[in-house]
Amino acid sequence: MLLNNDFKEVESDADICIVNTCTVTQTSDSKSRKMLRSLAKKNPNALIVVMGCYSQLNSEEVKSIEDKIKTKYQMSESNVLE
Repeated sequence: MLLNNDFKEVESDADICIVNTCTVTQTSDSKSRKMLRSLAKKNPNALIVVMGCYSQLNSEEVKSIEDKIKTKYQMSESNVLE
């Protein structure tokens, strides 16, 4: 859907990073935190949108990783591009 609205995938200097997280295991939690820190470091001007069960269950921890990370609890097709 994003690609159909003039968004494109890039390797660096992203404007928006969307991360769908999981919290099935402690390892998946760790991988989610590592990914968020890495994206924030590599894309300092990007809006980082975090969704998925890890962000829902650990929203305070997600927020503490980086001030600019915004937790999005539910993303539907109607509000993705708002």
